[in-house]
Amino acid sequence: MIQSLAIVAIILLITFIILNVTSRLISIDQSPKRAQQHSVQASYFIDTSNQMTIDEIHEQNELLKPIDINKIPYDLAIQTYWIKISTKNLTNKTLPLILYADNSLLDIFEVYQKNNTISGIQKYSSSDLLDNAGNRLLKIYPHLAFDLPANQTKDVILKIQTQGPPNVPLMVISDADFSKRVLYAQFFYGAFIGLIILMAMYNLVLYFAIKDSVYLLYIGYLLSAFFVLSSLTGFGHLLFSTEVQAFINKYLLFIDYYLVVFLLLFTLYFLRYNQQKNKTYKFGLYLTSAMVICSIFSLSLDTIAQTKLFFSIQPIVYLFALFMIFRRINR
Repeated sequence: MIQSLAIVAIILLITFIILNVTSRLISIDQSPKRAQQHSVQASYFIDTSNQMTIDEIHEQNELLKPIDINKIPYDLAIQTYWIKISTKNLTNKTLPLILYADNSLLDIFEVYQKNNTISGIQKYSSSDLLDNAGNRLLKIYPHLAFDLPANQTKDVILKIQTQGPPNVPLMVISDADFSKRVLYAQFFYGAFIGLIILMAMYNLVLYFAIKDSVYLLYIGYLLSAFFVLSSLTGFGHLLFSTEVQAFINKYLLFIDYYLVVFLLLFTLYFLRYNQQKNKTYKFGLYLTSAMVICSIFSLSLDTIAQTKLFFSIQPIVYLFALFMIFRRINR
């Protein structure tokens, strides 16, 4: 039994590491010299009505409140974030820079840049960085590339809206750092895909050899994790068509339910509660059934309500999973 628990711990630890490493891009360490090449200032306004235009934002510039670019208060709600970013070149040479949003589930990511007309009146030209079917990299890494002349400042205003994860880390980095970021992320995601395939095939072989359903449950968990991370990281755009990826993104929370369901069932069967048919096993089945019912019911809700429902249930499942493990250890 100790060996079985050790295997469970190892499997869960490996899965936890995979989920965290592949869902977060590698942070590029910047040297003090590079960090001083440019400075970034930000200000923001949250439009809860989702009705304001760039002209209104420009005319009511006092609405934009100064803030650290990493402390913008995103929230789980349908609202529009107007963010002004001022980047100053502190060197005597032109800097190739990337304005980057570390979130692949944005619904709106528009960039407005100032243009001077013949009459001298400032107008804004917009770029919808998500509306570019020919560049899948923009789907994974919404970004704007620009050259900043020596000792100059560039202002842009972002219009951002998302019903996905309520966090949109923004950063201005060099194009070299951005390229490294992309390269490392592709490496880790490629390793993740390879590991998922190997583990799924290995468990499939074990199932046919031993005829133990626990291996099928683990395969279900691996596949659910694969689709969830394909959506969260955006790398599904490199594997699937635009239509398929849009389908996965639309039903991401529905898939999340089955990631938890397979984890719960795997824990039940791996710890052999199914052989005892005790109250713990029956409660696990009831909880699993409730998750399935909630997953179907959630399809009738909007994204915000779906998210709140899912995360209100999730702690119960994880506490029960821990209870099952510790109960088995004590016996």
